[in-house]
Amino acid sequence: MFADSPVDFSPGEEASSAEVDETDPFAFLQSEDSHDFRSQHTYDRKDRKSSSEQATFTIDTSKKCVDYLHPEDVLEIYKSLNRARVAMGDNTTETCDAFVFSLQENGTPHVYIALYLVDRKDILVYVPEQQPANDEDLARVMADGFDFIEIVGFLMDPMDLGHDAESRRKILGKVPVLQRIDH
Repeated sequence: MFADSPVDFSPGEEASSAEVDETDPFAFLQSEDSHDFRSQHTYDRKDRKSSSEQATFTIDTSKKCVDYLHPEDVLEIYKSLNRARVAMGDNTTETCDAFVFSLQENGTPHVYIALYLVDRKDILVYVPEQQPANDEDLARVMADGFDFIEIVGFLMDPMDLGHDAESRRKILGKVPVLQRIDH
């Protein structure tokens, strides 16, 4: 199956042909022939619960990575324990690592999903249709992000971000989908 529209986990809604994104390897999940792949379980990560109306994640083609200003702005990162091969729009497959994370931008939380295309050393960044407005929204959108990425077969695990500023800086420097902005 190949990418031909944005991924949307809202049951009963179909993506219009105007929303076709050839770069999205998970677009097939919203085709008319697709099944409702949403997780049947509730996440118990820090008491997070996925909502009945799930967030829509789509590729943000303007982003080649996710930028952060200060290491403490990165709130949490989950990295895939495994790699998966995904079908791309150009009829190739790519080996990918996945990351789900949250960070502070201008004082508000943001959620991102990033796929690191191992062979190309390229990055696909997914964003929710609407970023969280508060901590409750953050928990919901993070849970929806886990639903989104685990459907593909990724097993996610929290990353230890270190116990002091220096170790945190070193750890974040090794995450290929993040880039620190110099100010």
